[in-house]
Amino acid sequence: MKGRSILLDHIGGREAAALFSDGKLDDLLIDDDTAPRPGAIFRAICDRPLKGQGGMMLRLPDGETAFLRLGKGLKPGQPMLVQVTGYAEGGKAVPVTDRILFKSRYAIVTPGAPGINISRQIDDEDERDRLLGLARAVMEGEDGLIQDDYQK
Repeated sequence: MKGRSILLDHIGGREAAALFSDGKLDDLLIDDDTAPRPGAIFRAICDRPLKGQGGMMLRLPDGETAFLRLGKGLKPGQPMLVQVTGYAEGGKAVPVTDRILFKSRYAIVTPGAPGINISRQIDDEDERDRLLGLARAVMEGEDGLIQDDYQK
């Protein structure tokens, strides 16, 4: 079997995904419901600042604690949107960021940040121009947030 395949199934009642490349198992992921996944977005509440580290401890809706680096200017009790950036080590808080990203195969969308980010892996100039045109058409009414990050 040549090429790449992603297989989705359940193992022991948990969601599982396997990536096969040229007939060999390349990666295996089994869902763990005990911790938030990287990329998950939450509305968190600022809990307490960490002096000396410049960070802020946050409370997530499921009761877990999260750590936000560079939390200056935030006040306890303030709600904010955060995105999980990785898995927490045992006994530590979930690492999060306040810069929300939506990644896809063709583009990265960053709400509240200027620019159109089309993937550099797209070699076909016509396809890049088509995607840039689609992005411009969608973003046209977004308060002038478009600044090209795309260079020919």
